[in-house]
Amino acid sequence: MKLVQLIYCSQVTGRLTLDTVQAILNKAAKNNPSRGLTGFLAFDENNFIQVLEGGDSMVNLLFGSICRDTRHHGVHLISFREIEERQFPHFAMGDCNLAAVDSSSIERYVDSTVFEPTRLSAESALGLLQALEAQRRAEAAPNAL
Repeated sequence: MKLVQLIYCSQVTGRLTLDTVQAILNKAAKNNPSRGLTGFLAFDENNFIQVLEGGDSMVNLLFGSICRDTRHHGVHLISFREIEERQFPHFAMGDCNLAAVDSSSIERYVDSTVFEPTRLSAESALGLLQALEAQRRAEAAPNAL
């Protein structure tokens, strides 16, 4: 099985609610482990940016379903590549609300003060998602005394 990584972004249709995001995450938590998929979803009130990792057929199948989802539009493929090992193995689907993140964490990867994920290079998108995922894991780790 060929292992692949896909990064895409899209624009939210209508008003994004945390209930909508939670529904996406619940479905991923239920379905992704049995499909061998992992990933990370970052979002703000206007945009989604997501990385998916897994077998090429499963990633492509899921991406096709994502493209048909009416909760967003303007799906833009940022990167699709074969990988040797997962870079996001820790979550069936991790998440980060960008509104809760210090803007300096995002500004290192974005050229403007407005977050426009369609303008990210593959390297910048991957770097941003990795930084957000690492921050999320650090927050979730129990504090050791």
